[in-house]
Amino acid sequence: MPSVVLSNFDSLPLFGPELILIGGILVLIVWDLVSRGSAKIQGLVVISIATLGLAGAVAASFLAREEPSRVLFGGLMASDRFAHVFRVFFAGVTALIIVFTAPGQDKIEGPDAQKGIGEFYVLLLTIALGLNMMAMSRNLLMIYLSLELVSIISFIMAGYKISDRKSSEAAMKYVIFGGVASGIMLYGMSWLFGLTQSLNLAEISRRVVAISESQHRVPEVVFVAVVCMLAGFGYKISAAPFHMWTPDVYEGAPTPVTAFLSVGPKAAGFAILVRFFADALAARGSMSGSVGTPWPILGGVLAMGTMTVGNLSALVQNSG
Repeated sequence: MPSVVLSNFDSLPLFGPELILIGGILVLIVWDLVSRGSAKIQGLVVISIATLGLAGAVAASFLAREEPSRVLFGGLMASDRFAHVFRVFFAGVTALIIVFTAPGQDKIEGPDAQKGIGEFYVLLLTIALGLNMMAMSRNLLMIYLSLELVSIISFIMAGYKISDRKSSEAAMKYVIFGGVASGIMLYGMSWLFGLTQSLNLAEISRRVVAISESQHRVPEVVFVAVVCMLAGFGYKISAAPFHMWTPDVYEGAPTPVTAFLSVGPKAAGFAILVRFFADALAARGSMSGSVGTPWPILGGVLAMGTMTVGNLSALVQNSG
């Protein structure tokens, strides 16, 4: 677990990949406004891949140098090997999607693809930024903001084929399910904050452990908070019963968007789920010799339920 807390200014060098993505997004916006013709799409592709390559290379350099774990911006984010691996992964996945979309922009929007192609690349890099922030978050507020950044951009990308009714339907269902899951998750966070009086995952862990040891059991309010928060995390990774949006969104969204949503946001959802259980609930092991933690059982039940419901539901699926 990261232990050294850095100030805002000292955190900037370790926030380098995200700053590079922000810079690339701004360059894409300018290029989209000033360029015309075939050079426009070529420039958008080159700028996007160069930005992602540089961001991924910086994150990889942190891994190669075995950069010690740090806590950035006074406790909002973590800079550790766990985060670096996901930063490299997200950069690679996003770049791969751009490579696949570059030869045929009709995959995104049809004959009029160039009208919105600049916005597409801007949104793609913005969601990559949100994915990085999800993997780095170690504060409830940052978890919520980063997850919402990814979710809102995902809503837009799912409905990017504006003239397609299936795409519009997919985006609407995505918004409805996402809004409900987000509200339940925020409600769970409020319970956890009310119990611990802190948004920082490390501080939450210390206080939950102290309360559990004093009562010789995990407080019921923690169960309520965790179950509610699993709604938001489960929605992002398509875990049952928050998976209903997945078939419709994957069918209605543009093919490159479906490929991206099935990999990037899901990996970020797993990353934030692991960090929450490990950092906030001390799920690396038992809290103490006398207090057992049910989190592995809860995770196992969620996984088994998802696999069972998903496979049984697929048996009666008849949509082509």
